[in-house]
Amino acid sequence: MLNAIRVIGIGIVVFVFFLLIIVINVRKTKDSEMSILFKIMTNYLQLMTTSMAFTSSFPASLTSILTPAQRVGNSSETFLSFDCFIDDYEVKGPFSSNIYFKIFLSALLPIILTMVASVFWLVVHFTLKKWAPSLTRALIISFISIMFLLHPKLTEQSFSIFRCIDVDENVSRVRLDTRIECFSSEHVKWCLLLGFPILLVWVIVIPVIAFLLLWCNIKKDKTNKVKAYMLILYQGLKTEKFYWEFVNTIRKVCLLIVLLLSDTMKILCSVVLLVSTARLQIYLKPYKDDQNNTLELLAISAGLITMVSSLIFLQEDAVSVLDLLVLVVVVIFNAKFLIDWFYRMVQTLSPKSKFLRAVSWPTHFLAASPT
Repeated sequence: MLNAIRVIGIGIVVFVFFLLIIVINVRKTKDSEMSILFKIMTNYLQLMTTSMAFTSSFPASLTSILTPAQRVGNSSETFLSFDCFIDDYEVKGPFSSNIYFKIFLSALLPIILTMVASVFWLVVHFTLKKWAPSLTRALIISFISIMFLLHPKLTEQSFSIFRCIDVDENVSRVRLDTRIECFSSEHVKWCLLLGFPILLVWVIVIPVIAFLLLWCNIKKDKTNKVKAYMLILYQGLKTEKFYWEFVNTIRKVCLLIVLLLSDTMKILCSVVLLVSTARLQIYLKPYKDDQNNTLELLAISAGLITMVSSLIFLQEDAVSVLDLLVLVVVVIFNAKFLIDWFYRMVQTLSPKSKFLRAVSWPTHFLAASPT
């Protein structure tokens, strides 16, 4: 009961976070610095969540530090976490395992959240019409925002059904449920009915359609509805670099794919991927505001340092001076990003608040301090 109450409480908080992002994007008809910062923070948290997949090589001290970021980064899963209810009551539905049932419910998340957002905007439209003068615009932007937030989780779910582990010689089991034999007729059936549809529709087709629509309309004037509806995907970016968020999406998908490899290989591939992304970000400088370019590069660097540290910890059998040094470096890089992000947010909000103007000076000092 207490676990259920905790999940519901976290779900409410995360729902408010989702709703805040959606409302900001619906209300703004031009670049919103707050929305841009939320997007950078979301990308950072999702990167930290992926890093925590290497938690077996992390010391307990670092795991405890990164766990809060992982929980927020997994907000899409937490919001509608079916696990405790399905596990407690052993709900399987029409599936042979409750694991398949969980993946099926996760695949419905975009539809469920879009329905919830639709009810919200219907109420707002007929009570506070100035907040949502165009119901169509509000619904489309809500769906795009929800897909942006859920895409990494849906990608993870689509791949998770294919992951197997060797439990004995010539015996392979599904990682999520070791009672299921890998690539048995039953497993293959649900891979085809669940894994591939999620991968095809949510992970590939929807982003490709969004990219093509934006590519065809990005150079049109501001009155173009497609361009206006998709503002969340390119706001803050230079017009010719409108595709940068799709590059981030590909990076997230690739990071989840490499999790299928062995421990050492997945860490090495992740490091190569993040180094390549960082170099591309430095070369393109996709954001109009150089401060946002610096902030996102710092987020990628924090993820990169965290990934590299997992490779070092994997080679160490006991705690050493090197472990402690690496731990300090990881904490410094992540703290630096969080302080800089907070300062940028305070800068954005401070013109409207005397209190935040007063807070911004010490925050500026911390953000400007060398790491």
